[in-house]
Amino acid sequence: MKEAKVQEKLVEIRKTETHEYSLTRLSNADLRELEERGIGELRDESFVLKPIELIYLSIAGYRVLINGKEIGVGDLIKEINNPHALTVYLDMRKRGYFIKPVVNGPVDFLVWEKGEKPSNLEPKVHD
Repeated sequence: MKEAKVQEKLVEIRKTETHEYSLTRLSNADLRELEERGIGELRDESFVLKPIELIYLSIAGYRVLINGKEIGVGDLIKEINNPHALTVYLDMRKRGYFIKPVVNGPVDFLVWEKGEKPSNLEPKVHD
C-alpha cells in the first residue's frame, strides 16, 4: 500500500509595517481558506497578517518564515504588545468565533458570532 505524501504547511511573510506582515508564499493551503476562517485580510493587492494570527497558524502546524528565516512561537509572542490578548484570541478561535486583531484602535479585537463570516457583516457598534 502506498503512503500518501503529506505536504508541509508553510507560510512565508515579510514585515511591512509595525505589527503587520505581508504574505509572500503559502503552501498546502488556499488563501481563500484563510479568508473564510477570518485570518488575515486582503489590502492593497497584498494579503496582510498580524503577529497574533501568525502565532495561531504556527500552533495549527504551519512553519512560519519571516524574510526567509524560520520563526518560532516564542519569537512571535515577542511581537505582541499585550500577551494577555493571545489567550483571548486563542480561546475565541477554539470556540469557533471569528476574531480580527485591531492595530492602534480603541479595542484589541473585532469579534463575530460563530459561523458568521466577517466579509458578510459589518461590526455592530453599541452606543
